Amino acid sequence: MGVIYLHSNATVNVKIRETVADNNYKLVFLGSSRCHHHYVTKIFEDSLSLNAYNAGLRGGSNIYFNYALVQLMLNHSSPKYIVYDLIHGDFIDEAQSYDKLIPLAPYYGCSMSVDSLFDEAQLGWKYNVSHLYKYNGKVLTSISGLFLPLNSIDKGYQPKFGEIPPNISAINETVSYNIDANKIRYLSKFVQLCQRRGIVVIFALSPIFNFKAPEDYKEIKIFAKDNKIILLDYLNSHYFMGNTRLFYDEMHLNDEGARLYSSIIAHDLKSIIKE
Repeated sequence: MGVIYLHSNATVNVKIRETVADNNYKLVFLGSSRCHHHYVTKIFEDSLSLNAYNAGLRGGSNIYFNYALVQLMLNHSSPKYIVYDLIHGDFIDEAQSYDKLIPLAPYYGCSMSVDSLFDEAQLGWKYNVSHLYKYNGKVLTSISGLFLPLNSIDKGYQPKFGEIPPNISAINETVSYNIDANKIRYLSKFVQLCQRRGIVVIFALSPIFNFKAPEDYKEIKIFAKDNKIILLDYLNSHYFMGNTRLFYDEMHLNDEGARLYSSIIAHDLKSIIKE
């Protein structure tokens, strides 16, 4: 199973392997499917003259996954900048949050910090019983990836094509949630880890189709301010909100929208990187 995993062209496997390998990318994007589909890597490379990679992963990957991913990445390389595209799952209380770690299970045993997180999630004991448990649930995906061509991903970016029907209008969206104190603790650990390695962390909230109330994401805004982290907030950007032509669905930009957004944020990052 280890050999199959290392040679599988399944998108999740490819992106994790690429992120933790010795590639020495200077700019890395982290996040969920919104990151995966919103950051056109080539635009940032052309604009900022930095070797970049989009490490966003589908499936709602949260702070647990991304903290562990960065720990593994830092075993081999250290970027200068990390742009973390945040979602609610990075700080709210929700069921089965630790399950987002499972795509990294093949790396159990490679890092004490990562192993401790798996143990905290009460997942590590399975992998100590049998190494095969590390590949449980990914067998068919990994094997099919041996026979399928590599998906169309450009240094981690995968476009979405299609538009929301033009008769759909944006709504004022209100979400009720409770804060997960442990996720906030791991956000702090993530920031501290990066700062110790001299990595500049930048938080980003990429565009969404529906209007978000100002108090939404307020905890992240407070966290960023308290920890002196730059937060680039495009959630309610007038360029995007309610524009059916730029969205694949209510949560994800299509390729046209992603290219426009990448151009805008790349321009804003120029001044930060120069500083």
